This record gives sequence, C-alpha cells and structure tokens, in this order.
Amino acid sequence: MDNNAGDGTPPLGHLDSGTDATGDLPDLDRLFDVFASTVRRQTLCYLFDEPRTTVETLATLLAGQRSTADGPVDPTERDRVAIELRHVHLPELAEATLIEYDSATGDVRLREFPDPVRDLLRFTRRYERATEDGS
Repeated sequence: MDNNAGDGTPPLGHLDSGTDATGDLPDLDRLFDVFASTVRRQTLCYLFDEPRTTVETLATLLAGQRSTADGPVDPTERDRVAIELRHVHLPELAEATLIEYDSATGDVRLREFPDPVRDLLRFTRRYERATEDGS
C-alpha cells in the first residue's frame, strides 16, 4: 500500500487507511510516553502491516533491526528483546489501548484507534526517516 507521502517512507499498511476509527482518544501525555520509545514505534509500525503476531516474531524482527555495520547482533539479543517486549513495551502499548496483549500466550493484536493517533505515528516515521537521511 502506498503511503502517499512521496518521501520514500515505507508503507504502514492500515496506518494509511482512510477509515476513521471511532472511540476515545488516548491521553496525550500517555501517547507521547508511548511514542518516546523506538521499540514501541517499531512495534506499532510492524503491527499496521501484520495486525496479529506474537512476542517471538516481534523479538526476532526487532533484534534483526539492531544489527550493526560490524555484523549481526549477539545471539542472546533476541532473548533480551523478547524480555523487554514482555515486561515493558507490550504492557505499555496495551495500557495505552493501542494493542491487545495476552501475556499467557504471547499473542499481540493491533487495536483500532482514531485517525489522529495514526497521523501522529505517520509523522514520527517520516521524521525518523528525515533525520536518518540527514534531510
């Protein structure tokens, strides 16, 4: 799906849908706390393309993104990421009502939320791309 931003930002699946989800807007301070974490933003972006996943899948993907120019990350990095997800990031996203997280099964599901939240995430991705590219 094209993001229509024209800036080379990768598509974010449902993030760019024209559908306005109904419901209450999350508290703004809470939302900014959630978006302050790169891991949580990356998790949400992945969930827009794959609305249902597991902690294990997310840990594998996020650990892979931590690879450096010197080579892949340490094999235990995936386990560290999984622990961070289980105990910090996924509970925070769930508390902010952005995802549903079942800690017993490890299942993660994106929730519907209002367009302003999607717009804010879209902006953070474009901003990250601009700063990475030195634009």
